[in-house]
Amino acid sequence: MENKKKASKRLNTPGRALFAYLISGAVAKGIGVLTTPLFTRVLSGDDYGSVALYLSAVGVMSAIISPLASGSCIYLASQKFKADAREVTASVIPLIFAFCGGICTLLFTFKALFGFNNTFVVLISLQVFFDSCVLVYSSAERYLYHYGRVAAIAITEAVLSPLLSLLLLGMLGSSYTVRILGLLLPPTLLTPMILFFCISQRRRPVPVGFILRTGAPQIPVSLLGSLGAHLDRFLIVFLLGSEAIAKYSVAHTLGVGMLFLVTALCSALIPWTVRRIERGEFNRVGEISEAVMVFLATGSFCLVALSPEIMLLLAPAEYSEAVYAVMPIALSAIPAFVSHISSAALLHLGHGRGFLATRIASLLTALVCGLAFIPSLGYFGAGLAALLSESCTALISYFSLAKKKSREILKMKDLRLNFLLLISVCAVLPLFYASLPLRIFSLIIPSVVGLKVILSSEGYLMEQRAAQKNIPH
Repeated sequence: MENKKKASKRLNTPGRALFAYLISGAVAKGIGVLTTPLFTRVLSGDDYGSVALYLSAVGVMSAIISPLASGSCIYLASQKFKADAREVTASVIPLIFAFCGGICTLLFTFKALFGFNNTFVVLISLQVFFDSCVLVYSSAERYLYHYGRVAAIAITEAVLSPLLSLLLLGMLGSSYTVRILGLLLPPTLLTPMILFFCISQRRRPVPVGFILRTGAPQIPVSLLGSLGAHLDRFLIVFLLGSEAIAKYSVAHTLGVGMLFLVTALCSALIPWTVRRIERGEFNRVGEISEAVMVFLATGSFCLVALSPEIMLLLAPAEYSEAVYAVMPIALSAIPAFVSHISSAALLHLGHGRGFLATRIASLLTALVCGLAFIPSLGYFGAGLAALLSESCTALISYFSLAKKKSREILKMKDLRLNFLLLISVCAVLPLFYASLPLRIFSLIIPSVVGLKVILSSEGYLMEQRAAQKNIPH
């Protein structure tokens, strides 16, 4: 009887989506981490730094288009016009092309100011277009809970990028341009297939005007947010030089590993969160959010504790001077999750007008802290500026929810003391970087806490088979 009872349960739809995104994200991140030692040794410090600068420039420029290709825009258009999400995708892609033309013109106009050459500008523009096409398609598939397709796209890009880069480096020689081609080719190959699939599914167009009215007001917010997120790397180049960004980018790759968890969690939770908010089930969202934040805190602690050894695996020994940046970057995963969930909730509740002021405050925090800390604290100062900037966004977003009487969506009251305790312990960890056994011993308590959270989350991830015919939970 007990076996039948256990057999009657299975993962609900958001739970399956979560595991699909976690697994694909872990595979993609794992491939990126495992291939980093190859590129840090094949490319010179200047070339590796140029690739890091290219990725930051692509990240900032993509922010101009991402509101049009975001899940929120896709969800709202699908609901309003009762359209299939892929029909929305087919309407968004021409807008992406038009905006990319504007980005290309902007970059060519100010290339001397940015220090970019013509090739760099063309590559950035193409990367932004093809990445945005993949993004808008993935957003539509997430809304439809076609998590298998989203995971397949992520893994395909993760596999093809280093594979093609290494192949091209072997054929054409060691150069940052060759490595960039390896980054550009995967989305370039995927986009024609996405276009064909979406156009073949298209029955009626979704009005472009609605998409513009929904997404365009968020462009300044997105652009400022992305600029703030990448400002630490731009300041590193400006204050310490291009070789310094190579070392910092390796530490950033390690520290930002926690953010792949945030991305995976939010990809699965935000559609579910929107549906729960519509039902007024704020406490239900708060329970999940609380468990996720505890889990992220545990993961951050474990990553910081093992960062010296991982850095030595990722790059030559001289890169390890940037290891102290890992701790603040890893900790930024917690406020990043708060920001994502708060922003999605505020936008759905119709309270997104304050996003611009929030992003301006975050950008100014990153700029002031970066200029103040990087000259004296180096790589750690850059990571600290990134953490403080993300924390600024999280605090403002959280208090905005509280002001709108939606505080239950994020149960922060019991986590404040634990978060301060985590920061204090992590701040002490670098003093024990010389002792691996002591750091391994320190992992016992957070590992037990993380395991407890995972086990206690079964009720959120499981559902009765009889309920499977209903809409996703």
